[in-house]
Amino acid sequence: MEESRIKVLEESNSFLGFSLKLKPMSWMAIVFVGLGLFLALSLLAMFFLTQASGMSADLSGGVSHMVESLGFPLVFSGIMSVHVLLCLTVYLVWIKGFKFPGRALFRVGASFQWKWWLGSFLVVFLLSGLMDWFYLNRNPIHTWTFDADRFWAFFPVALVFFPFQTLFEEFLYRGFLMRWSFSLTRSGLVALVLSASFFSLMHMGNKEVEAYGTGSMFFYYAWQGGMLALLVMLSNGLEAAWGYHLANNLYGSLIISVPESSLPMPSLWQSTPPEGAVFLLYSALSTLIIVLTLVLVFRWRDWNRLFPEKQLFPKDKE
Repeated sequence: MEESRIKVLEESNSFLGFSLKLKPMSWMAIVFVGLGLFLALSLLAMFFLTQASGMSADLSGGVSHMVESLGFPLVFSGIMSVHVLLCLTVYLVWIKGFKFPGRALFRVGASFQWKWWLGSFLVVFLLSGLMDWFYLNRNPIHTWTFDADRFWAFFPVALVFFPFQTLFEEFLYRGFLMRWSFSLTRSGLVALVLSASFFSLMHMGNKEVEAYGTGSMFFYYAWQGGMLALLVMLSNGLEAAWGYHLANNLYGSLIISVPESSLPMPSLWQSTPPEGAVFLLYSALSTLIIVLTLVLVFRWRDWNRLFPEKQLFPKDKE
C-alpha cells in the first residue's frame, strides 16, 4: 500500500521530490495554518510560563524574569515544546489526512538519507568552529562565559528540543512553502527566493535584530535561508538542510552565542559580532564555504535541479 502511494507521488509533477498533486491553494493553506498553529501555541506556552512565574501576561522584557523565577532549562523547554507538538501534527496530517507515507515528507521514492543528515551536521559544526577560531586569533571578540551548572543543565534540553524546532522550520520553509511557491509560479528561483525571504521575515522579531540592525539581520537570515533552500534543491530532499540547521542552532547556543539573543543562552563563549559590512561579509562567506564544502563532499553535481521547471514543464509556452 505504501509503495503505491509513493508511486502516486512520483507520477505526479514533482519538485525536489515533493508532490505537486495538491493545488496551489491547498499548499498555501498548509503554510498559513502551520504558521497560525505556531503562533497560537507559542502564545499559549508563554501564557502558562508567565502564570507559573507569577507574572502578568505582558511579554515585554518578561523572558528574563521568567528565567530568574523558573530557571532557564524549564523556560526553554516550555517554549520549545511547541515544536514537538507541531512536528507531531505535521506527521499525523501527512499520513492520516493526505494518506502519504511519512518518509515522503523528506523525499519521494527513497528512504531517509542519514548520511546526508549526519554529514551535514558534522561539516557545519566543525567548519563553524574552525572559522571562528581563525577569526578569533585576529579579532578577539569572544568572551569565555562558561558556567558549569547552567551549561550542563541546559545541554540535554538543547539536544532534545532543537531537533524538533529545526525540523518544523524545515517542513514549513523549505518543504511546504517551496512546494506552494513552485506550484504557483513554476519557477525554482522564485521558490528559493520566497522561501529565503519568508524565513527572514519570520525571524525579524528576534531581539538581536534590534541590536544589530534590521537591514543587516534581514540579509543575514535571508542568506542563511537561501543557502538552506539551495541544499534542498541540490540534494532533492530535506535531510542536508535539517542537519545544517540543527548544527547551526546547537553551535549558536552551546558554543558561541550573542548577548543580545532573545534567550540568554548558557554557551561556552559570548561574542559581539562586528558591525555593518564586516558582519555581512563574514556571515555570507562562512555560509558559502560550508555549503560549497557539502556540495563537494556529497558530489551533488546535478545543477539542473535548480531549474526544475525546464524538466517538469518542457511543453509549456509561458
